This record gives sequence, structure tokens and C-alpha cells, in this order.
Amino acid sequence: MGSGGVAQVEEQVITNPLDASSRLTPATNVIFLAAQCYEHQAAATGGPAKDAPITPWTGNCIVSSSRASVKGGPMNVLKPERKLAILSGLVEGCSLRSISRMTGAHLETILKVLVETGAHCQQLLDDKVRGLHCEAVECDELWSFVQKKQAMLTLEDRQRHPEFGDCYTFVALDPASKVVVSFLVGKRDVPHTKQFIADLSQRIDGNVQLSTDGFRPYIQAIQDHFGFRATHAELIKMYAAENPGPGRYAPPKVTGVAITERWGIPQTGVKSARLTWSGTTGRSAAPSGGSPA
Repeated sequence: MGSGGVAQVEEQVITNPLDASSRLTPATNVIFLAAQCYEHQAAATGGPAKDAPITPWTGNCIVSSSRASVKGGPMNVLKPERKLAILSGLVEGCSLRSISRMTGAHLETILKVLVETGAHCQQLLDDKVRGLHCEAVECDELWSFVQKKQAMLTLEDRQRHPEFGDCYTFVALDPASKVVVSFLVGKRDVPHTKQFIADLSQRIDGNVQLSTDGFRPYIQAIQDHFGFRATHAELIKMYAAENPGPGRYAPPKVTGVAITERWGIPQTGVKSARLTWSGTTGRSAAPSGGSPA
């Protein structure tokens, strides 16, 4: 940084800006395209651009009051192989910072790729996962949190940011094909449970056996949206604490399972172990203070 607080960028000779933009450093590219906006403004006003506010130019960039963000230029389009590297790291459970180190992409870029890809996956799920014939479907919720844990929320947080605190990913899994039939991210409450079961019922044709945990809103939601097309079994696990020794941690051991028939006559072999392990993976892969979805 110079004495005036301006970043010192090495001067580069540019003959063809669009061809050379991929070889420029990000700082140089932003400064160069900002200069293009500066010259464009001067030509439009007939005078020095510094005498008039900079307005957006649809050619290459948009300059905002908070930061210079480049849009429309080739430097903003990630190559497919780089996107694939980012997504591979996310799928493998790597942290955002480790993916940034491995791929050289900025954290905001990685998050934008994640959001963009998630929207495409949601569209694919809505278009293709319809009319399914599932013998059984396991439903469970994966816990995470947004910004801070529920116990740490202040009264102001609860009033101004109702999305803060505990956050759950409702998941419906076909144990035979391992297909995620439906999912929903939200609070573990009655409205979100009804929305989740309503979406699940629209994706399945015919009869199905549903298994859930002991969350009570499932009972009425399944009866309302599935009717006699579904049988419902409630599965509750009993745990016992392990004692691995001083200073060490061990997950609790499952000592028993209680299965309760809630709707219809479910078949034997009701399970939710796959979602339990998926929950562990999801929480491990989630960014700090965020939801795995």
C-alpha cells in the first residue's frame, strides 16, 4: 500500500483488453475496467469524468459505492474445470478456506458457486423427481444453526433476525435407491413440517411406508397429505453414555429402539440409521455458523 492508501499495482501494457484480461491480476483488472468506466463517463458528459458521478456502464463493469464489482467481463466466468474443483471440494466436505487455498478462488466466489449450483439442483429435483414408486421412505432432520446457537440468541436477535439460531434440514430418503426424494431447510416446527410432508406427498405415487422420529407434528401432517396411501411408523432410539476415559469423548451407544405404529400397519424393518450417519456427515461439512444446505 502506498502512503495515500492506494494499492500499488505493477503497470502492464495491454493491447487487447478482452484477450488480456485473463492474464491480469484481479486488482489490475478491476482498476483497468474502472478506468474504462471513467473514460466512458468523460465521453458521455463531454468533460472530465471526475466532475460527474460515475454511472454504470453496461459494456464491462458496474462500480458501486461500497466496492468495485466487475460484471459481464470474461474474468467473471469461471472455467468448468475450476467450478468442478470447487464443487468436488464441497462434496468431499472440505472447508471453504481449504477450497480457497486449493483452487485459488475467493471465499465469496466459492459461496456464489455453491448457491448457483444449489439453485440448479433444486430445479433438477423439482423437474425429475416426480411420480416415484417407493416401498419405504425414511424421514429425519439434520441439525445445524445460523449465525449462532439457539441458547446464545438475545431478545434483539429473536425480534430482528428470526432466521438465527437452530436450523434443521428435513430429509426424506429412499433406503433402497438412496435417492433424496425431498428436503427442506427451516425451523423444526409445525409449518415447516407440513410443508415438507406436502412436498413429499406430491413426489410419490402409490402406497409408501414412512418412518420418522418422535416429532409429533409428523403424525397429523402425514395423515392430512398422504391419507391412506401411507403407513407411518415412529422410531425412537434409546441411548446410553459411554465412558472412554478422562479427557476423551465417545458418542452414546444405542441400547434399544422403540417402534410405534402411528398410521396404518407398517411392515417390519423400519430404519433411520442411514439418515443418522448422513446427519453426522452434513454437520461435519457445514461451514462454521451455517447450515449444511
